[in-house]
Amino acid sequence: MFKQRKGPLELSAIRGLKESGWTPSESEGLDSDGADGRDRQQQALQNILRMLLKDIKHHSHSWPFLDPVDTNEVTDYLDVITDPIDLQMIEKRLSQPNIYYKTKDIFRADLKRMVDNCRTFNTPDTVWYDCANTLEEFFTAKLNALPAFT
Repeated sequence: MFKQRKGPLELSAIRGLKESGWTPSESEGLDSDGADGRDRQQQALQNILRMLLKDIKHHSHSWPFLDPVDTNEVTDYLDVITDPIDLQMIEKRLSQPNIYYKTKDIFRADLKRMVDNCRTFNTPDTVWYDCANTLEEFFTAKLNALPAFT
C-alpha cells in the first residue's frame, strides 16, 4: 500500500489505525511532515510572548517605550539612534501572520536594543535612563523564567 502511494497519505487510509482506537480529532493540525508539535510549540511561544509583552507594557517604567520617539520633538534622535524600536513595533511584529519571533532570544534582542537605544541617547542622570534599567531588569527576569522550549 505504501510503496504504490504517491504523495501524502491520509491517516484514515492506514489499515488498523481506526481499530487501534485512533480518531480523526487526534490528528487535527497534523501536516504531512508531522509538524504539529513544532506548530503547537511555536503557537505556545507566541502566546507566552504576548502575555509577557502585556506585562511589560503595564510596568510602571515602560511609559518611555510604549510609542516611537517623536522625532519632531527630539529632532536629533535619528542622528544618534540608527535602529529605533519601541513596544508598539514589537507588538506589531508579534501580531504578524508570519511569525517574526521564532525564539525568545529574538524577542529578547529587540527588547534589549530598545533599552540600549535609550541609554545611548540619554545620560545616566535622567529618568529615561532609569526607566531603561528598571524595565530591563523586569523583562530579563521574566524571560529567564520561561520554559526551556521557548
